[in-house]
Amino acid sequence: MMKNLILITLILSACTFKKAALKNQVKEGHEELYTEPSVPKISELAEGEERIVIASTNDLHGRLIPIEDSFGIRLGGKDVLSQYLKILRNQYKDLVLVDSGDFLPSDTNELKIVHDFYETQNYDALTLGLTDFNLQYPKHMSSSIDLFKEFTKSSTPPLVLSNLFQLKTGRTVEWEGVKPYVMKEIRGIKIGIIGLVAQDIVAKTPVHNRTGLFVEEMVQSTLRHARLLRSLGSDVIVVLTHDSLNCNEILAEAAKLPLAKVNFEPRAKGICDMNSDMGHFLERLPPNLVDVVVGGRTGQKNVNVINETLVLSGFPEGRSLNYVEFTVDKKTHRVLKDKTVIHQPVMTCHEFFSETRDCFTGDASVDHTKRIPAKFLGQDIVPDVENKSADITHSVRTLEQVAGHLAYMKADFAYVPESEERTQLVVFEISGSELKDILEQDFNNDQTTHWLPVPFVLKNNELHLSISTNKNYRILSDVESLLKSPFLRHKVVSADVQNHSSWKHIEVISDEVDSALAAPIALNDK
Repeated sequence: MMKNLILITLILSACTFKKAALKNQVKEGHEELYTEPSVPKISELAEGEERIVIASTNDLHGRLIPIEDSFGIRLGGKDVLSQYLKILRNQYKDLVLVDSGDFLPSDTNELKIVHDFYETQNYDALTLGLTDFNLQYPKHMSSSIDLFKEFTKSSTPPLVLSNLFQLKTGRTVEWEGVKPYVMKEIRGIKIGIIGLVAQDIVAKTPVHNRTGLFVEEMVQSTLRHARLLRSLGSDVIVVLTHDSLNCNEILAEAAKLPLAKVNFEPRAKGICDMNSDMGHFLERLPPNLVDVVVGGRTGQKNVNVINETLVLSGFPEGRSLNYVEFTVDKKTHRVLKDKTVIHQPVMTCHEFFSETRDCFTGDASVDHTKRIPAKFLGQDIVPDVENKSADITHSVRTLEQVAGHLAYMKADFAYVPESEERTQLVVFEISGSELKDILEQDFNNDQTTHWLPVPFVLKNNELHLSISTNKNYRILSDVESLLKSPFLRHKVVSADVQNHSSWKHIEVISDEVDSALAAPIALNDK
């Protein structure tokens, strides 16, 4: 009953935000759900005020080629993402651009390409994420630390690690290109940036990847650094941490809508799951100490205010970017909360559906065949058509790697969510009718990319599933992904999730898995 009242009891804020909160939260039909194609109307500043724009990305995973879904819609890639960032800079002149982690590529041969991207886009700060600590580093390196040093030694954008200490010195790490905090000044306004390694890094990474390092508790580090930055004159405090906050599922359930169509109620109370490391961190922060926390990891969007702190995160692998407009009073050196303009994540579309002026594919009522060029803030997005064939080749190669896994494990499909750490590999069996229900729910929740090979087929503008309800299917996945899936968890796993012997139709394949499921050697050697 309480959940059903959430939509009625939304609390309106004095702050403003782009796109009316409930405008697009409907089951069928939407317009500009994740886009801002029109020239924006920017409010005038009063005397003594300055506008500061914070833009962020998260969970890039070194993905600098576009992602193409089953509808042929392409998202991200360095060419298009750089166009979005350029337009944003042209609109607001000055920009604070940050990344909250999981930015390194799984293929270390692409390290320089990723390095050059952050360099040319003039990022102001980066921090490390969970997958960054779990990457397979080259044989000539002894740990992930060597990989980080390789990246930072020639990087202009600093890696900010405020709570990562070296046990030998008792000081924050002092690698070349690493800083405990960053201060940037724009038109007399100072922005302080803190970078926090998430609290669960220790539990979820191999010991040898962090030998000699200590992770300080996040709140303690934030208190110390934020107060230092305020004493140094910071008007705005930004925290980067690759940790997650789930503000989607409660609202989606109450509204009976897909996850992808909810959670743009920045001031709504009671819609975020605070029983997590990020939730506990935000609840313990003193109000108004930190202005914005940039998170990640979930693969979902977050644009929510918790105890007067704005929390941002967007879709992974360059599929979106976040930004917020702060107005700062130069006399009081404080952000004027009533003049904050909050934007929901903007998808980095290569083209739009003409009906909706966006590229969101999770609405079956939309005609996906009629398309127009993409725009952002009134300017055209011009994809690099010449590179399209190379991008498709890369996608096919990745699919072939997964197909090799499937053949080896005698499985029909792989369930591989983006931006998830991998634990025990498992194969489970499920009936076609159960699988059909799960696939339909994942399609409605814009999670079609979690399944390989893609079981979704579009024929004559109608969705079809390439499965039979009269047979059973074997699915390759891993424990972590199953436990986090709201649909698969209840189908496959019994209540006692700690006891593997109580799971139905499960074969435990291995106890340790490389962080990238698409590395065939990890399975073939078993």
